[in-house]
Amino acid sequence: MERLDELKTTLIQLNPWWDNPDSRHDILRRTSFAYVSELKNKTIDVLIGARRVGKTSIVRNIINDLLNFGIKARHRYSSSEIIPNHFP
Repeated sequence: MERLDELKTTLIQLNPWWDNPDSRHDILRRTSFAYVSELKNKTIDVLIGARRVGKTSIVRNIINDLLNFGIKARHRYSSSEIIPNHFP
């Protein structure tokens, strides 16, 4: 149960808008974000790619836009790098 509590705490830290709807990520917009924002299918379940290509930046830009448009904070961000720390 302790590891689940730690995971929950980490997820809350990664998703500050759950507690504070005015919370935003301080992140620059990448040019690739324009492409993603034009996708017809507005659901992204998983975003994969090589390290350091901007996946997290894209996700944070999307979340910022959703919050700015007044869409409730149902979206979740998680990093696969945190899972091994909680479930070896």
